[in-house]
Amino acid sequence: MGTKRNIFHGCHRLAWGALGPIALTVLFPLTGVAQVAPVSEPAGHHRLEGVPPTALTPDQGEEADQVPSESLPVPPESEPLPLAQPSQARSSLQDSPPINQRLGNPADRDPSLPKIKNPFTDVISLPLQNNLNFGVGPDQQLQNIFNLQPVLPLSLGEDLLLVTRTIVPVIAQPHPRDSGTTWGLGDLNPTFFVVPHPRPDLTWGVGPSFILPTATDPRLGTGKWSVGPAATVLVNSGPWIYGGLMGQVWSIAGDAQRPAVSQFVAQPLIHYNLARGWFLISSPVISANWNAAGERWTLPLGGGGGRVFALGSQSVSASAQFYWYALKPANAPDYSLRVVFSLLFPR
Repeated sequence: MGTKRNIFHGCHRLAWGALGPIALTVLFPLTGVAQVAPVSEPAGHHRLEGVPPTALTPDQGEEADQVPSESLPVPPESEPLPLAQPSQARSSLQDSPPINQRLGNPADRDPSLPKIKNPFTDVISLPLQNNLNFGVGPDQQLQNIFNLQPVLPLSLGEDLLLVTRTIVPVIAQPHPRDSGTTWGLGDLNPTFFVVPHPRPDLTWGVGPSFILPTATDPRLGTGKWSVGPAATVLVNSGPWIYGGLMGQVWSIAGDAQRPAVSQFVAQPLIHYNLARGWFLISSPVISANWNAAGERWTLPLGGGGGRVFALGSQSVSASAQFYWYALKPANAPDYSLRVVFSLLFPR
């Protein structure tokens, strides 16, 4: 136990050392909401929905979300490109949600699983989230967005925590008429929640969210530095966990040739624990691109299920969710399949 605890603390410090410089460098010119995705551009541009052009992310959002949505600006081409979904590229609670999930009910939980009172503050999680977006662009193509979303709760005192959540999207953006695919890194989306007086039944936090123009191709990001407020609330009540995350980001610097960013992201969460670690979950990444000339909102409907279990001594969570877009901008996906595999490390 002592060795395992030391390993956890070592990973904890190492991760903070890696994220700390990002927070300070960008200190307040960051972009993205916990799970926010690039915003769509004004008329004449395409946007990515839920994915960087696609971050409580998400996505989104997550599945930004997208979390989990919005669209990305399109490079100067005679024909618009399919949009990636921002909410998915930034999911927040979105299926990074293994952090928001309890490891089963005490009476039904597999004895090999650790006992966790608060899933948001008591667990270091490393979610690996993949979003398959169907029906993207005028040619109804397939887009893929993979999000690495580490969540780290760091103690700032006896009754104060800093929960960091960073979304690192890797995007496969199809070109019109099946003329190829652009692969690369999207915009980085770190979010920091200050959580006062964390309790097993109620957790809330507020803090800044940033979007960094780290995309390796104009098709995969906004080209802007963005920043804004984010907030999250989670309630544990018997087998239920519910709450959500929301945030708004505005661009403050970046490529003057790219459209300004003003994006809202909300990610509600409904999670119901079943026996033996199984659970049902719905965590859509809802977004609004306030600068869009056409449809501003992205509204996915759906959900799925999963299970928390042990692989040897390692606790993991796996889930799958399917969403249909009731509202969406042009060129955004019609459907989305989100699959998440998370490594869980109780603190």
